[in-house]
Amino acid sequence: MTNIRTKLGRLFACLLFISGAGLLSIWPLPGTMALRNLLLVVGCLSSIYLFSRDKEAFCTALRSNLPLVLFFAWTVAHYFFLAQQKEMQLKELTGFWLRSGISSLIGAGIGVLLSRKSSRENERPNTGPAFVLELSIYMSLAIYLLRYLYELAFIQGVFPTDFYMTPFGGKPQIVVFIGIAFIAALSHLLLGLESPNWKKKVILPVFTMGLSLLSFYFANTKNGFLISFVILFGILLLTLKKDYYSPKIKLAIVAAAIPLAVVGGMHMKENAAWHSAYADIKTGVAISEQTYWKDWVTQPLPHNENGQAVNQSTYLRVAWLTAALQLIQETPWGYGLMSYSFSYLAKEKWPDFYSNEGDHMVATHSGWMDLTLGLGIPATLLVFLSLLTSSRSALKKTGSGGFWGKYSMLIPPFFLLSFLTVEVSYDIFFELLFFFCAMFGSLNHRKT
Repeated sequence: MTNIRTKLGRLFACLLFISGAGLLSIWPLPGTMALRNLLLVVGCLSSIYLFSRDKEAFCTALRSNLPLVLFFAWTVAHYFFLAQQKEMQLKELTGFWLRSGISSLIGAGIGVLLSRKSSRENERPNTGPAFVLELSIYMSLAIYLLRYLYELAFIQGVFPTDFYMTPFGGKPQIVVFIGIAFIAALSHLLLGLESPNWKKKVILPVFTMGLSLLSFYFANTKNGFLISFVILFGILLLTLKKDYYSPKIKLAIVAAAIPLAVVGGMHMKENAAWHSAYADIKTGVAISEQTYWKDWVTQPLPHNENGQAVNQSTYLRVAWLTAALQLIQETPWGYGLMSYSFSYLAKEKWPDFYSNEGDHMVATHSGWMDLTLGLGIPATLLVFLSLLTSSRSALKKTGSGGFWGKYSMLIPPFFLLSFLTVEVSYDIFFELLFFFCAMFGSLNHRKT
């Protein structure tokens, strides 16, 4: 950007990177709303300043993130023309989606800065503020492991499972925010293998990937292992393409799967949910044959085809996803609410849904299902288009761009998988998603 050469321009660019790094560090931490809002405001103002001083950068960000622009336009239009809970939807629009829009603006600005920075031959893209941004990706993993070391003084074994602790308190934060650290380490592994001095450069990435897998093991989360396995397997298939990667990289990907197999094997052995997963999934799909998924408060667990009581988590995820697919067919334009559309629509279709009323308002445990139920098929397709375009552009120029180029290629598949099976239907996860969508859209733009 032309104004970056001025002192004031450099200051706002630095503030933009700091706000992005700060958000990545605190997003999963409860009790940080005030700080999060402050960082969003600082980042928003910094982006506005930089874009106002550089029309070329603004046009680049707008053009490369057109799917996101259309998404937010659709979100506003949905409120005016399709909303069924006006008051609640306005609250989401001015809170949930406003923060996600600001995150997109921050991400778009950072993406353009990274693109301009990496295009300079005498300047590395992972130095200074950009390097601070990269380090912030690992913050959740560092916090989790530091807390684990603290807890070692109070537990019996070195390898605990179901290890919940302050400050996260839930599996979704662990899967997503430690997952992005796993993908960052994998990106560095691929980058290091392209270097002549590759043996030294792969040690830290492999170690970090192992720590991420141990975190999934401690949290006893099936999603983390499944997503890691699918992404590694996908990269291995990609390396089969002629001349895409050298034989040593193919071998390294296979080697990287070894710790995943070891830690994953330990997890599968100790987590009984894996042993009956197939039978439980079959039971969950057949929602017309049981009613537990409508009222799990008063009714007993159903039994699978093996005569065993189903695992509640597996069964409910599958049953609710199956029910959501039926609801989407009937309401393709969306109900309007990101958080509670599933509950409202389910009550309309199945009168006995939540027969024990109370305050039981639930989501489907699938971010993509909840987004589609809330804002309709067009909204979800626009987000998919943003992710897939970014990944495709990064894949085409995978020989350049350094760490951020590799990362922008791998993060979209991670989000597509994690948001399918993880309960991410509240603000911090979509703020993160749109931040990266806009950032990599700007980073991987094509010059015309």
